[in-house]
Amino acid sequence: MNNSSSDDNTGDGSLEIDGVTIANGGHFGHSYRIWRASQLNGDMTRWGAWCAEFPELRKQGIFEHMVSVSWLVDEKSLLMRAAGFELDRELLLRVGRIHDFSEPIRKMDVAATKKKDSDDFKEYLVFEKMFSQYPLWTVYQEAFLLQTCLRNAECFPAEARAIMARLAVEKKLEALFFKGIEMLDYLYSAYEGTVERGVKEMLPCVSARHVSMLDQIAIEFPGFGQVIWTQQVREFIADMAAHYHGQGATGPTKKQLELFEFD
Repeated sequence: MNNSSSDDNTGDGSLEIDGVTIANGGHFGHSYRIWRASQLNGDMTRWGAWCAEFPELRKQGIFEHMVSVSWLVDEKSLLMRAAGFELDRELLLRVGRIHDFSEPIRKMDVAATKKKDSDDFKEYLVFEKMFSQYPLWTVYQEAFLLQTCLRNAECFPAEARAIMARLAVEKKLEALFFKGIEMLDYLYSAYEGTVERGVKEMLPCVSARHVSMLDQIAIEFPGFGQVIWTQQVREFIADMAAHYHGQGATGPTKKQLELFEFD
C-alpha cells in the first residue's frame, strides 16, 4: 500500500496532497489545507476485502462513511434527548465528521477486525500534523481522541493519554454512544450488502461480531439499550441474519418489516 508523505513530519506544517505541497499560510492556509484534505476520496474504498470478493457490492468511500456516521449520530442523539438522555451533541457530531479523516491522507483503511492500537496511533499522528497548527486544534484533538479514549493505548503520547483519561471519565457516555453508532453503521452496510446487493453472507458474518459488541455497550450505557439498541431492533437483526445464514429461521415477520419500514 502506498502511503503519502503526510506520514512524515516536515516540521513546517506543510502537507503533501496529491503530489502538491500545501503550505500553512496563516488562518486561511490552515483552513484551506483541512478543507482540501476533506476532498480526498480517490480510490479509497471501505469493505475492500468484501468488494474484492463480491463486486456487486456498492463501493463506499471514506467520506461517504463519515457522512453516514454523522447522520446516524444526529438522528440517534436526538432520539436519546427525546427519551431524557442528554449527550454532548456538538462533540459527537464533530467526531462523526472527522473520525476517519486520516485514512484518505494515509491512503490506508485497516479493517476493524485487523485494526491494532498502533494503527490508531498512526492515524492520530497524521491527524495531529494536519490540525496541530490550526487555531482550533485542541477542540478537534479532543473530538478525535474520544473514539479511542476508553482504551487509552500506551503507544499514544503522554499529552494525548491525559486527554483520553479525562474524556473516559467526563465523556464516557458519549464515547460509548459513538462506539455504538459505529457498530450500527457496520450493520447498516451489511444489511445493504445482503438485502439490496444479494451477498447473503455479509449480514450474518458482520452481525456475528457486532451484535455482541452492541450488547456490551447497552450493558454499560443502559439508555443506549432502551432507546437505540432495543430488544426489538436486536431481534430484527438476529432474525435477518439467521434467515440469510440458512439456519431454518423464517426471517423477520411482516409486522417487523412494516415497523422498520423496509421494503
